[in-house]
Amino acid sequence: MATKLSKHEKAYSVIRQRIIDGEYEPGARLVIPRLAGELAISALPIREALRRLEAEGFVQFDRNVGARVIGMDYEAWESAMHVLSLLEGYATALAARHLTADDIGELREINDAMRNALATSDIALAKASNRRFHVRLYEACPNDDLMSLVRIGWDRLDALRGWDVYYLLLRGAHIVEEHEQILRMIESDEPPAEIEAYARDHKLRTVDVYQQNRELLPTLPRARAR
Repeated sequence: MATKLSKHEKAYSVIRQRIIDGEYEPGARLVIPRLAGELAISALPIREALRRLEAEGFVQFDRNVGARVIGMDYEAWESAMHVLSLLEGYATALAARHLTADDIGELREINDAMRNALATSDIALAKASNRRFHVRLYEACPNDDLMSLVRIGWDRLDALRGWDVYYLLLRGAHIVEEHEQILRMIESDEPPAEIEAYARDHKLRTVDVYQQNRELLPTLPRARAR
């Protein structure tokens, strides 16, 4: 049983990462025999991995066709952002009760690194610092199941490579200030509901920026007729 689980985990991790990295593009077919040959794994663990990825929203099974990579159209992206805003808002509120003064100090240093990266137009570092800020913040969240869902949401949105460059140029300075406000609210021991609401709105402002600046940003695809 342990060997089977190991093979399943290997197939799941490799296929998932290839989707996130763009090696398997939206719409690409994931042929089980071909994957089994590439990964030197039997078909059953491959199928189990694809079903798991289907549950996470990375893969879709089409009748008489098989598995394919799901693309992120505008409607799916907006829906994913709304869901992630709820998850991250609650995760922030839960984490707030467990953060120490040293934790807050480290989070400020990360946020300062993001501010400096934006000032020098180092978008790659700004993006990494933004993710690092939230990862470090959520280390204090005691709900592992919640954080598993947050990470799945992050990975799905990471498939939209390149768009975040434009988003950070438009909204980066505001993100830094909102991070600082979250830290101030935690330091002031604001009610969890208020911290949750502010952190949720912090995420939703991304959607607002896209809606207000569509003519400046790369176009997210529209949903195909179903």
